[in-house]
Amino acid sequence: MRCDDARQGRIGALLGSAERLVFPYWTDPHGNLSLDIGQKTDRLSYDLAALTPPEVTVTGDTARLTAALPLHVPGRADVTLKLTGRGASRTLTVPG
Repeated sequence: MRCDDARQGRIGALLGSAERLVFPYWTDPHGNLSLDIGQKTDRLSYDLAALTPPEVTVTGDTARLTAALPLHVPGRADVTLKLTGRGASRTLTVPG
């Protein structure tokens, strides 16, 4: 048995000179701690799917969307955000 802090306390990180995403996760059904390196599994989308409306804020006056994501970036990195609605066929890609 592991406590909730062990599940909640893990974060992903961009590591290496080629900047690969490394994301720790607990396996099902055995509960082993494993690493997804370079998004070879679907764990990132699975673990981030639990974001709820209270965890995301939208500021109308500046059109700013804010959500805390479990990802450590040890410096500056280019990112792309993809917004997709459930059941929607349209995806909005925003560089940042």
